[in-house]
Amino acid sequence: MIFAVLLISNLIANNNTHDSLIKHETEVSYIKEISSRVYALTDQMPDKEANRTIERTYDLLRTSPTKSDQTVQSLEQHILTLIQQLENAVHNHNREQVIEISAKIKTTVEERNRKLK
Repeated sequence: MIFAVLLISNLIANNNTHDSLIKHETEVSYIKEISSRVYALTDQMPDKEANRTIERTYDLLRTSPTKSDQTVQSLEQHILTLIQQLENAVHNHNREQVIEISAKIKTTVEERNRKLK
């Protein structure tokens, strides 16, 4: 009987640890994905100011907390949408859009980070 109780409690602990590890890996992969997508855009603009804006955006993303929760999921989805727009603006060499979208990403990431604190 004692063995069965110990076995069940061990299985529950292992399951909880596994769930925590999966959640952590997902959270870390989000930050890695968004920061690497923005990093790939650095030095692709002919304009130096636009490139500096992209680099500052990358630095903010790279240093953002990896943890996440449900209160910031909509912000994280919005960040992904903005990064897609930034990729398109860089591809089209649209300096004004790059600077504008980078500012929107910065604002949204700062709001996400503030909510996580």
